[in-house]
Amino acid sequence: MRNKSLLLVVVALCVPLATGLQAAVPEGRQVFNALGPNSTDTGNIQTATTFTLGGFRSNPTNHTGIFAGLPSVMFGSVTFSKSGLVFTDNGVDGLFGTFASTSITESIPGPGLVQFDVLGHWTPGTFNGFSRLPRSPFLSVVDIRLSQSAPNATVTLPGFTLFTPAPTNGVPEPSSLGLLVAGLVGVMGLRKKRRFQS
Repeated sequence: MRNKSLLLVVVALCVPLATGLQAAVPEGRQVFNALGPNSTDTGNIQTATTFTLGGFRSNPTNHTGIFAGLPSVMFGSVTFSKSGLVFTDNGVDGLFGTFASTSITESIPGPGLVQFDVLGHWTPGTFNGFSRLPRSPFLSVVDIRLSQSAPNATVTLPGFTLFTPAPTNGVPEPSSLGLLVAGLVGVMGLRKKRRFQS
């Protein structure tokens, strides 16, 4: 009976901790529209190593979750490579904040097309809708698709999207792993205690 009571106490302490951690993660999607012109270092998006987005803005009508209500925010020209992307509006009005990549995965879905899945951290800006969030960065992903009808032709960026939180693809969050370890330690402790009592 004592062991069951101890296990219930451990569960009662862990559940609020887990739900509190989950609630702190902002969820949302923000679409950005390209202002152009865009370019690459080689003139061909499929062989390029450096890309320049000639300015873009947040779409004030195409967003969900934490980004709802964010007005149109302008971003200047951004150059990025296959190893890194950073964009910020801190120099303009600071409403959106900053996104900085940690890894970039490239795929070529077809001729004249290239796609980047950019994993990184978004640090919220000064937009009133972000006021309840801490200023610490949140794991996010940016999905960028570029197209080009032929080498040296105009590079088209139909738009791109930032998602937060980033999809985990089945990999547990650190908080979930911590709860699992705590539960296993508790169960092992109960079994060990029973063995000594026998």
